[in-house]
Amino acid sequence: MQKINVKSALLLLAATMIVFSTTSCNDDEDVDSENPKLVWVSPEFSGSVMFDEDITVGFTDNVNLASASFTITSDDGVEVGSASGTLSGNEGELTWTNDGTSLKEGGYTINATVADASGNTNAASNKFSVTEPNASGFESNFAAIYFRGSPNSWGATEMELAADNTWEIDSLVMNSAATTEFKLANTDNWTNIDWGAEEGTGVAALSGTMALKEVTADVDEDGNKIDDTEMLVRGANENMKLDGTVLEDGENFYKLTFNDETFAYTLESQGPTGNSGPAYLSIGLIGFATTGTDDGWADGADIAMYSSDLVNYSVAAYLYEGDIKFRADGAWTFNWGGAEFPAGTAVDGGDNIQVSPEGTYYVTFTDADESTYAFTPVESIGLIGDATGSWEQDQDMMQGEEDKNLYSITLDLVVGEIKFRANDAWDINWGGAEGETVPGGSNIAIAEAGNYTLQLHTTNQTYTITKN
Repeated sequence: MQKINVKSALLLLAATMIVFSTTSCNDDEDVDSENPKLVWVSPEFSGSVMFDEDITVGFTDNVNLASASFTITSDDGVEVGSASGTLSGNEGELTWTNDGTSLKEGGYTINATVADASGNTNAASNKFSVTEPNASGFESNFAAIYFRGSPNSWGATEMELAADNTWEIDSLVMNSAATTEFKLANTDNWTNIDWGAEEGTGVAALSGTMALKEVTADVDEDGNKIDDTEMLVRGANENMKLDGTVLEDGENFYKLTFNDETFAYTLESQGPTGNSGPAYLSIGLIGFATTGTDDGWADGADIAMYSSDLVNYSVAAYLYEGDIKFRADGAWTFNWGGAEFPAGTAVDGGDNIQVSPEGTYYVTFTDADESTYAFTPVESIGLIGDATGSWEQDQDMMQGEEDKNLYSITLDLVVGEIKFRANDAWDINWGGAEGETVPGGSNIAIAEAGNYTLQLHTTNQTYTITKN
């Protein structure tokens, strides 16, 4: 029988344990040689920032970060900013503090690198855009929003930022429910984010919330895809399809509003089915006759006319002797004149209409294949209704001396209803609600008897009722 040397066996066991301990897994060791990762914080990948926003890049690793850096370079090759520093732990960030003057409107690239404690490295680039504050000063989450769909042959029509986070596009010609589909996107080439209908629904109503789909794609310096590969990052959606409750067969003009923070949208009809001309948001009066001075021709001086159908327009206004025209949307793109007064045919781009004599007129304009206009003299404006004591007898209002479009009256009223009307007749009358007048509108309720002062402003199309 072979004898075992106990001392030698113990020494061998100890040596084995030492070798094992030096080769076993350590919880703090980067055994997989995993490269650290970069996270685009602000801007996001292919995103945008305002000219005064800070630039931040995030970094992560499975064990320990060591250091990172990045540079910001404009499309014309000028380095405008950089950041670098040491990092520790599994997550970290570097931020370039923007001075508000270095970033101008245009394209930029972030080139970032990161290393972990085991010597593993990674590098990546992010092309982004910078937008200057828009003229209106409204805030938005994106530099641009584009309408893309069958109404514009799936081109990219940039929407207008009309309020904080609110984008608009009007005069969309949607031909029928069967053929109308669309999406919205923050680029003109489908390389980043788009919005549509929630997957599995695909139907748009007059209002709702659009679903977001975010993708990353390899793009060249102009933002065009290098190949067809896409990686879905978040969400999925389908084309918005308008059903028959929204559109009828034939041409339909619509205004689309979209909020880039809540993703809410609205579709607002701008004109009757079959309207062969452009849809206008408004038509107004402009010219010397509106003020009695050349200031009446200034941009923004238009007197807005009321319309319930974007075909028939009206307003009561005090006019001076002189020239006047009709124009659409506060611009000269579409304007009308005429050779006759007080009524005639409106001619596209025609001569100025000569107003005479000076006075208050109820002005009407009809946008049709043969557009027409009329200026009806207003001799008086009064209050009528059972709240005044009679639907037969007007209580004449007093015209203002400084503002001749302001009419007022103080009198006792009982519980009942009232309306405003011109010339002691029903041809021209106004009702309304919540302080806004509507030609031929509903009666205005007086809920409590008392002494009241009422004011009517004809061009602002408003009224006030104050209990004394």
